[in-house]
Amino acid sequence: MNDGVRLNIRPFLSASLRKGGRAGASILRWKPNIHWRKDRGEEPKSIRPVADYPWFWSCPGSGSDDDRTDFTGGPEFDGNRWNDLHYTIAAKQAARAHFRRRQGALSEVTT
Repeated sequence: MNDGVRLNIRPFLSASLRKGGRAGASILRWKPNIHWRKDRGEEPKSIRPVADYPWFWSCPGSGSDDDRTDFTGGPEFDGNRWNDLHYTIAAKQAARAHFRRRQGALSEVTT
């Protein structure tokens, strides 16, 4: 099942009814058959460079919010997708500018 579906259905399953309903179904008629565990293996290292995909590079697992803010990638590739990383607007703008510069350099080489 797509991660977007699992993400979007959580509020409906966590809502509570005063009475009635089926066990575990919350406000839905039936409890959906959703597996909440990870459904994919590790990502390949060769197509996930640290500059473009820092969230695949060994995030501090029990780190504080400061460790997880503007995380630029750890020393080792672990292949797991770390979802609770937070990037400031300045970090996002710098990444977009870097991408535009790189795209411009590639277009000059190909022409």
